[in-house]
Amino acid sequence: LSRFFSQYDEAYARTGPWQRGYRKEDGYTHPAAFLFEGFNSYQDYEEVFCPPETRKTDRKECTFRETQENGTLAARFERYVWEYDGVSPFDIHLHLQVPLLSHPATGRALHVDEMYNTTAARVGWEALAKRYSVDLSDGTEDGSEGESHNRESNKEGTKGKSGKDGNKDSAKNDSKGGGVIQGRTYPRRFDKKYVTDRTKQRICELGMLDYCCLNLPLPPPCENLYCRMDKEDDNGTPRIRIQPWSYPQSRAAEWTR
Repeated sequence: LSRFFSQYDEAYARTGPWQRGYRKEDGYTHPAAFLFEGFNSYQDYEEVFCPPETRKTDRKECTFRETQENGTLAARFERYVWEYDGVSPFDIHLHLQVPLLSHPATGRALHVDEMYNTTAARVGWEALAKRYSVDLSDGTEDGSEGESHNRESNKEGTKGKSGKDGNKDSAKNDSKGGGVIQGRTYPRRFDKKYVTDRTKQRICELGMLDYCCLNLPLPPPCENLYCRMDKEDDNGTPRIRIQPWSYPQSRAAEWTR
């Protein structure tokens, strides 16, 4: 759940109507335009999660403070969850992991040399750097490039693995000065306390392919969901296929009830 929350927040910040390439004048129409109703600039968005009356100084404090939104952003998030079919995300950050690790034609797992836990990403990157004699010492340490960089970035400049700066992917391949790729360090902009268990279960349904194939534990709101194994014939060779008990479709009608 926390991963989907973070994915959504990042995708939201990347594709807002204040971003070059995603503005009306750029000819872009957002597939979930309702998410940005009334927001023509980043400041409009900021006014919601960091209302002026809650600030002690100026807008600068909004960057790293906890959200003060009143449920407006969470309501839009919930609507998106129920209208989303799990197949056509509006940004790459919302993609499931298993399809990215599978052959697009056969569904079979791609060869993976190693896997690392992103909660200990720095340790993993440093181990790789040591193995391949890469100097990481020149990288930034505070990971504070994200959202403020996104406000001015274009689509081509935001496709790096960090989700912030596409140049970081090439930098890490240099023999020196690459730095450790930073994750998002900003607090969540919508308040998850407004997200119902019903919506959380819907999120799990959307992500069941990852839960099942990567053997991830389901959170409490989703403990009634399950995975199944089917046998299939692959040119005379029996194979076991792991998959969710069902595949979600857009259930917008249920959200409006």
